[in-house]
Amino acid sequence: MNSASIQTRRIWLQRLSLLCCAAAVFSLVSGAVAATVDEVEKEIIQAQGKLKSYSAFTETRQDLEIGRGIRMKGESKGPMEWKQRGSKYLYRIEMKGTSVTTTGGEEKKSKANTLIVCDGDFMYTLIDTDGQKMAIKSRVDPTQAGDAKGLFTMWRKGFILMVLPDEKVDGKECYVLELTPREKKEGEPSFRQKCWFRKDVGLPVKMVSFGKDDKPMMTTTMTDIKTDVEFKPERFKFELPDGVQLMDMTKVLAASAPASGPEAAKTEPPKETPKTETQAEEKPQQAEEQKQSPEKEKDSKDKAVKGVLNKLFK
Repeated sequence: MNSASIQTRRIWLQRLSLLCCAAAVFSLVSGAVAATVDEVEKEIIQAQGKLKSYSAFTETRQDLEIGRGIRMKGESKGPMEWKQRGSKYLYRIEMKGTSVTTTGGEEKKSKANTLIVCDGDFMYTLIDTDGQKMAIKSRVDPTQAGDAKGLFTMWRKGFILMVLPDEKVDGKECYVLELTPREKKEGEPSFRQKCWFRKDVGLPVKMVSFGKDDKPMMTTTMTDIKTDVEFKPERFKFELPDGVQLMDMTKVLAASAPASGPEAAKTEPPKETPKTETQAEEKPQQAEEQKQSPEKEKDSKDKAVKGVLNKLFK
């Protein structure tokens, strides 16, 4: 074998070696990215479980096309404080926002200040929109309070979760999850979401919701995170301002709930009366409507709560 052939073989072997090294590096990187949803969920829950308290600055921007020529654009931002006390989560969020609603070419601007206080048992929301104030008392939703396990459980029911390659947000390594609705009706917004969780603290530092034509319609970020912060107890105590009425959603929902339990069992059934032929034919239809009424009632209550909470983003 002449010297030229030997030199050619050496070059070929060097190139092959470089390709093998590159493949090995790619394999390592791919292995880090190809974590399963279960693995990411476990890491996030463990990271959040170490948190005792934190403060942060949160900001939400929205651009919604509701339809029929109606469009809403706005932003809200402010500080938030969070603390775990035993098995309960306490938090306080103060937001100042502005919005512009366009209807048929006409614009309407408004300002809103929102205060959310959770004392671990109930959540209180005080909304001041252009000087008009309203206060709401509702039950605590653990998935909104800091229960990562509950959040993933809720997500799995309505979305298909996928792990995307890691990214950095504000210089911090983050897991990235994509949420695609399990059911989507033609002509409706996609409502696809992407969420960035910081690996070191397990907090969602960025979340984007997509709407019509898969364009971003709402983006929420969390920055300036500080852990192990000491808070005064009164920070998580809600005080109703003078002259403001409190809408107690816990009582509204309780009052609208169907009777159940021992007291309901004591109620005597109405005495039957002879049925006419027409009434006998209507009986199967009425029975079917009564069978569906609990689901309709639940949908009605869910819409009532969502309608009130949606005011937070106006």
